[in-house]
Amino acid sequence: METAKATMLLWSGWWLFGVSLFVFVVVTVARRSGWLTRKPKYTYPPVCKGLPFLGSALEFGKNPLEFLQSCRKQYGDVFTVVLPGRRMTFIFASTEQVRKYFFNGPSSLISFTAGVEPFTCRIFGMSKKDFSLAHRSLLTTLRSELGAKNIPQLAHRLINYYLDNFRSLWGKKNERDASELLLKTLSDASLRVVFGDEFANASPSLLNDFVVFDEWFELAATPLLPHFLLRPFVTSRRRLLDTIAANWKYTKNAPIYKLTEAYGNEGNVPSLLFTALWATWSNASSASFWTLIYILADEKVKYKVLAEVEKASPLLLSSKTELSAEWIFSNLPYVSYCVSETLRLCASVVDIRKVLADMEFGEFTIRQGDYLCISPAVAHREDSMFSQSENFVPDRFQKQGAHPNAVFDKDLFTFGGGFYKCPGQLFAMVELVLFIALAFYLYDIQLVDPVPKLKETQAVGIKKPSASCRIYYQWKRRLAGME
Repeated sequence: METAKATMLLWSGWWLFGVSLFVFVVVTVARRSGWLTRKPKYTYPPVCKGLPFLGSALEFGKNPLEFLQSCRKQYGDVFTVVLPGRRMTFIFASTEQVRKYFFNGPSSLISFTAGVEPFTCRIFGMSKKDFSLAHRSLLTTLRSELGAKNIPQLAHRLINYYLDNFRSLWGKKNERDASELLLKTLSDASLRVVFGDEFANASPSLLNDFVVFDEWFELAATPLLPHFLLRPFVTSRRRLLDTIAANWKYTKNAPIYKLTEAYGNEGNVPSLLFTALWATWSNASSASFWTLIYILADEKVKYKVLAEVEKASPLLLSSKTELSAEWIFSNLPYVSYCVSETLRLCASVVDIRKVLADMEFGEFTIRQGDYLCISPAVAHREDSMFSQSENFVPDRFQKQGAHPNAVFDKDLFTFGGGFYKCPGQLFAMVELVLFIALAFYLYDIQLVDPVPKLKETQAVGIKKPSASCRIYYQWKRRLAGME
C-alpha cells in the first residue's frame, strides 16, 4: 500500500513538473513572439452602462449635457452611448482633431447626409432618396443666396423689418416675456427676408403651427417611437406642409426661390422648403434671447454695448451706408463678441455623422453603423480652452479680431464645419448683431426676472430657456410712426 502511494506521489510530482515546464516554455515563446503584448485586432470604445432595451435613454433624455460630462469622467474621451435604435460613439479631442476626423473625414468612412437622413426624413416627410438629391442643392443655394455678396441688401431689409416690428410689436414701453417677444420679432423679419413679403402675408398661421412643431421636434425624431402617439406634432406638421404647399409660389422674388429652381422636383418642394424654414427659425430667437439677457445681467458688458451702439447705429440706420459683413462686424465688434459668446454657451449638445466602415480613432476602432458624435456644448466648456468656461465673457474673443468667422473656424463648433457647415452662418450672425444693436439703441431695457437656466432636456440646437423671463423696456429715441 505504502509503495503504491509513494509511486502515485512520484508520478504526480513528475506530472506537475511537466505541466509547469510546458506552461513556462509556452509563455516564454509567446512573450518573445509578441503574442501576449500584441493588441487585439479590434478595440472598441467602452459602452456606457444602461438598461435592457432602453440603454441610456432615460439618463440621456433627462439632461444630455450633464450625462455626457459624467460619462466622459467615467469612461474617458471616447465612449459609446446606446439608445433605442442607435449606437452613438462620442469623441472628445482637440479642435484640430475634431475638424480632421469629424468635419472633414473621408466620405468613404463617415457621412453627414447618412447621419441626419433618418431624422430629417422622419421629421420633414421627405424620402431618403429625395433628401440625398436635395441636400447638396440646399447647402449650395443657401450659401450663395445668404453669402457675403448679398449681405448689404439683406442687412438693409432686416433693419427695415426690425423697425416695423419695434413699432407694431414693441411699442413705446411695456413689460413682456422676452422669449415670446423676440420669437415674434426675429421670426417675422427673417421670414420676410428669406421667403419674401408675399409668402409671409399669405401664411399668417405659420408661426403658431411652427411653435407646436418645434416643441415636439426632438421627441418626434426618436427612432422606434410611432408618430401616431404624438398627435400635436403630426397635426402641426401637416398644417405647416399644407401652408407651404399652398403658398410657395409666392416666394418667386425671394432668395429661397432659387432653391426650388435648383431642386426642380415640384412634388417635394414643400418638404424641402420646410427644412429651410426650420433652419431659418429654430435657433435665431433663442440666440437673440440669450444674447439680450446675458448683456442685461452684466452691467459692465451692458455699458460697453451701449457705448458701441451709440456710436455705430446712426450710420447703421443710414441708407447711404454699405452694410457689408465686414462693415457691420468692424463697427460693432463688441456686440459681435457678445453674440459669439452666447453661441458658445448655448450650443447644441449633439452633432452627428454616420460611420460607413470601421474606422480608427486613437486606440479605438469605431464600428460601422455607429453614429459618430461630438458635443459642442461639452467642448465649449473645456477650461483648458476657455477660462471661466461657464461664465459669459465676451472679451475672450477680442484677440481673434472683429470678424466672427475667425472664432467659429478656429475654436467653436456651433455652426459645424467642413462642407456641411451651416450655410446661413454669416446671415445668422448679421441678423443677431443688427437686432441687438438696434434694440439697445432705441430702447432702455431692464431685466424684471432672474436669468433662467438653459433647458436641461434639449439635445439639439441652440438651447431654449427653462422658464419665462420678463423685460421692461421704454423707448429713448423717437421712431417714425411711434409718436
